[in-house]
Amino acid sequence: MSGTPPTAGTPTPRRTVSIAAPVGEGAIDSFVRQKGRGVILALYTALRSIKLYPLENSAVQKALADLTEREVRGEVGQHTQLRFGQG
Repeated sequence: MSGTPPTAGTPTPRRTVSIAAPVGEGAIDSFVRQKGRGVILALYTALRSIKLYPLENSAVQKALADLTEREVRGEVGQHTQLRFGQG
């Protein structure tokens, strides 16, 4: 790829960077990122639905149900706990 900017209408190629995790920690880090991404997307969807529609709307109800069905538990740091979902 050259140093010239892309022309109008041509999508810019997406570049990603991966960071190597220490041996034995990669699986845990990957799991946390995957779960975290899902929670953030569900939260964003619920907030957007609530902003756009009344609470009685089926889109809002579905987004809130999806958010509450997610089960994320764990300890973040030494004293902070994260508990989300049912159970």
